[in-house]
Amino acid sequence: MNRLVYIIILVLAISCTKEITIYDPDINYSPSINLIIMDSVHTLSAQDTTFLRINLWAEDQNGADDIEQVNYYIKREDFYIGDAQDNLTCGYEELTDNAMITSPEFVLSRTSCYGGYDSVLEKVCEELTNEECQNSTECLIVDSTQTLFYTFQTFKPSGFPDCGGFGKVKFQFQITDSSGLSDLSGEKITEVLLP
Repeated sequence: MNRLVYIIILVLAISCTKEITIYDPDINYSPSINLIIMDSVHTLSAQDTTFLRINLWAEDQNGADDIEQVNYYIKREDFYIGDAQDNLTCGYEELTDNAMITSPEFVLSRTSCYGGYDSVLEKVCEELTNEECQNSTECLIVDSTQTLFYTFQTFKPSGFPDCGGFGKVKFQFQITDSSGLSDLSGEKITEVLLP
């Protein structure tokens, strides 16, 4: 009997020590970046534009609708910019950015779907509507407790006359909410290679 009482007291003591977080809806919480998924190596195509898939998982305790913008910055290091030459070849010049740069196009969009490619609809999962994603056998629906943002960074073909650039690209992501609070990620590096 003493052993049973001891076990009950132990269970109660352990269950009472669990940390419970209570969020005040009147407080503005900073959004946070939880995970960034992107390839560390991206190989160009000789003739076709290629796309680097970037998925960013984030949260905001004030709700996903409080997130106003997710954008990114790049910095090219030991990067070679291509230029079409008169002799139908590509010439390359080394470029290293002095700091992170951004552009109005460097914005991620919110999605409720992720995965690979839906072969029936012939679309990447991130670009499916919620209904299309629910009916897809190849894509996954984002859990309602999570928020996913995505983009596809384009790279020009390496062949003439496009002469796409190659080298190291550093990415950094920033998420901002409606009250101006933000979170800035660490740097992620992708090595862009010739085919």
